[in-house]
Amino acid sequence: MSKRLFDIALALFVLPPILLVLAPLSILIWLFDRKSPVYAGLRVGKDMRPYRQLKLRTMTPNADKAGVDATPAGDPRITPLGHRLRRTKLDELPQVLNVLAGEMSFVGPRPNCVRECLMYSEVELRILSAVPGVTDISSIVFSDEQEILRHEPDPDLGYHRLVRPWKSRFCLFYLEHRTLWLDMQLLGLTALVLVSRPFALTLLARRLRALGATEDLVSMARREQPFRPMAPPGLDEPVSMVVGKAPPSTQESRH
Repeated sequence: MSKRLFDIALALFVLPPILLVLAPLSILIWLFDRKSPVYAGLRVGKDMRPYRQLKLRTMTPNADKAGVDATPAGDPRITPLGHRLRRTKLDELPQVLNVLAGEMSFVGPRPNCVRECLMYSEVELRILSAVPGVTDISSIVFSDEQEILRHEPDPDLGYHRLVRPWKSRFCLFYLEHRTLWLDMQLLGLTALVLVSRPFALTLLARRLRALGATEDLVSMARREQPFRPMAPPGLDEPVSMVVGKAPPSTQESRH
């Protein structure tokens, strides 16, 4: 209850200035191609309930029909303005409305699309027991996810092999230690990433160690761990194929 009250109070406090920012940005997006400036992507929420996550549109119209979920840096579907919005996270601002509606919280596991959730292990399904968030630990650690996937022949498969194992572990760790105080700290670190990402990662790693995180999680929080294919929590081997997609050898590179 305290978390929900905090979400409502913060959402009402930040909504007026957010609307002032959204108005000119929406006009700029519309002027680019005369299409809706808002993208309402289908995401999986708490207890597998689907909802529409609101974002400022950063891609060309109908980009989601390409059948690719992950978005690497250099993706040709991203508009020139979209690159700037993604880099500054301004495209996430409309999600304050999702928070007010109770579909999201300011802090919680970042939501995934249906296809990604269908690939969850039994262990990872616990992530769906919580209300998804605008930010979380992995949002801070992998704020450069597009760069991580830049050179992957199949960005979706690269995400499941390189990012998802760590992302799921961070989500599960958060669920075991979540408090309102931790939420406020993660919100502060999310803002700090835009000013000094290395400092934000250092502070995050210290906080995780204080909460009893394993050394490999702390090391990844500092981004000292190399990226290599790993098995997600609950699975024995790294993912070799994405649900609903052909094997990597039959796919064309998008770069």
